[in-house]
Amino acid sequence: MTLRDLAVLMTIVSDNVAANALIDVLGFAAMEELVVELGLTGTALRRPFWGRAAYPGEPENLVTARDLATLLAALELGHIVPEGHWLDDLRMLLRAQQFRDIIPARLPEAVIVGNKTGTLPGSVHDAALLWAPFGRAVLVLLTSEVTDFEATRRALADLAKEIVDHWQQARQRGNSTRGGR
Repeated sequence: MTLRDLAVLMTIVSDNVAANALIDVLGFAAMEELVVELGLTGTALRRPFWGRAAYPGEPENLVTARDLATLLAALELGHIVPEGHWLDDLRMLLRAQQFRDIIPARLPEAVIVGNKTGTLPGSVHDAALLWAPFGRAVLVLLTSEVTDFEATRRALADLAKEIVDHWQQARQRGNSTRGGR
């Protein structure tokens, strides 16, 4: 299996085995270097992804919504990989995400979503790049202490729609006050 194959599986179907294989190749040190370089102060990759919460006393991986938004914005702006083939590939991987039941679920077709989900016992996450006729944005929704995963997914999908609706309305109000520009 190639590194590209692993990246595809890790991204579009949230394959933790593929993610761990990539971490094995890249190393925790390289991942930490990127975290520091981007100023992601609330992120720590301390153990492989095992699809379960950490045992008591075991280090836990940490991330904040701000850090995920910073990471996605840096990716979109070409600060992680330069504009061109690889960046286009990464955007396409996010758009090919198979789990579309959170951020993209209720958004209009005109809003293109490239997202990455993450679910562990007690948490449901989705982080996305949004490309809309009225602009580009990053949207990150993280939860904890979840007991009803389906209800949480539905609530997050509703929240994503509300956020995008408000974003669109704000852009339209801004355009109307500037003579339609």
